[in-house]
Amino acid sequence: MKKITMTLLALAAGAFLRAEDSVQTSSYSVTMDFPYVSKYVFRGLECGNDAIQPSVELSVGNGYVGVWTSQPIEHNDDNEFDFYAGYKLDLNDQWSLDLGTTVYTYPELDNGPGVNDTTVETYLGINGDISGIKPGAYVYYDWTLESWTGQVQLGYSYPLKDIGVSLDFSGSFGGVIREDEADYLYWSLGTQANYTLSEKASLYAGIAYTSNDLKRVEGNFWVFTAGLSVGF
Repeated sequence: MKKITMTLLALAAGAFLRAEDSVQTSSYSVTMDFPYVSKYVFRGLECGNDAIQPSVELSVGNGYVGVWTSQPIEHNDDNEFDFYAGYKLDLNDQWSLDLGTTVYTYPELDNGPGVNDTTVETYLGINGDISGIKPGAYVYYDWTLESWTGQVQLGYSYPLKDIGVSLDFSGSFGGVIREDEADYLYWSLGTQANYTLSEKASLYAGIAYTSNDLKRVEGNFWVFTAGLSVGF
């Protein structure tokens, strides 16, 4: 495990150095997202009910930084802020690597024994785009919880150009290996309709089903999502 950890660190350092070199010569873009979710599910586990989950991301060349938050509509003590930064390295016209780090924070969480209000996770992934089919695979390591996560995913977008709508289909399968040995598997299937308002804005609505194999934790969820995405 130590060798894998050091490899991830070395890859992260090299990627961020390349990102810094590209800042002065590359244009930037900003993407903002404003979704509502009927249930907050993360890697097959329920983290809350109705919530607003806005985010903003700044991309400079192949580097990016962003912040994502989950704000429950009813219970403020379940709020969350995640800060992340990463770098995407194009391998060829179809495949790219994605490397970065996420800091998860829970401002209102009671900081009792064994409870962490902040965790840090590094990730490394590969993504493809083959004739509209988008496969991907990621590995994550949480330094605070000492847990590993592996996930494979597949997406496909079908455009309906006459009405300015695209239908996105997605699926994922993953597994979590935790220090407390409460390992589990999870999977999800979803579909989403995107309506183009302009070159920079779109509305979307979707539904997904996700499940896990934990025996003592509820593991079957339907999640409805609707929101607005803006980029410039």
